[in-house]
Amino acid sequence: MKASLQDCKDLRWKKLRLKIFERDDWCCTNCGDSGVDLFVHFKIFIPDIKPWDYPEDSLVTLCESCLAEERKLLATALSLFCNAARKHFLSVEIDDIATSLDMIKLPDLPEVVASAISLWLRTPRLVEFMVKIYLRKLKYDEGK
Repeated sequence: MKASLQDCKDLRWKKLRLKIFERDDWCCTNCGDSGVDLFVHFKIFIPDIKPWDYPEDSLVTLCESCLAEERKLLATALSLFCNAARKHFLSVEIDDIATSLDMIKLPDLPEVVASAISLWLRTPRLVEFMVKIYLRKLKYDEGK
């Protein structure tokens, strides 16, 4: 999401932007660099909302290089993620996973990923699949 020039000059945005920089210790949250130009990145787009009204957990500090890389890779990553989800789940299950991921409020990305994988591993369809694979393996081992 790109804010308009007028939004960028708004005092409410300037205050929130500084708050995000301070929260992230004036460092890129991706590479840790602090000696470069920093930007506040909108991790999600919320239609019809002003930049200063975004939830703070949807904003992150990135350096120019990491921001460019994020923009470059985002479409590909989303496409791969969606295709992987669609390969294994029906739409309603994907919606449940997305809703669950949206409710996770952990600040540490590896924990979020671990929680998402844990949730995925508990889905009935995957549990059924894993049980079938395990039973096949038992039959195979028995036949040796």
